[in-house]
Amino acid sequence: MATTAGVVTVDASKIQELLSKSRTRGVYDEKVTSFAASGEAGIGYSTKEGEFAGKQTNSLVTGFKSAIERLLKNENADNREALESMQVVPDGENVFIIRKDLVGA
Repeated sequence: MATTAGVVTVDASKIQELLSKSRTRGVYDEKVTSFAASGEAGIGYSTKEGEFAGKQTNSLVTGFKSAIERLLKNENADNREALESMQVVPDGENVFIIRKDLVGA
């Protein structure tokens, strides 16, 4: 980063670092809703690359669990059965969302 007359220039890595610290509440809801409608048994997200790069694993776990709870509070929630069967599982640098109803768990 360079500073000229009080103006700081930012490179792509600094932008990524700043964005990784910002709130992504809507993103969690969107990902959970999409997964519930997908019919897939599981999906995973990395904390090392992609849109969640730089986030802590426990932050992703909290974000996904909160999104599931928020969506379930809506009495008219789409894919309620899918939402009720979801389990958020951390595994190292990754966080997985599993639909227990589709894996016999």
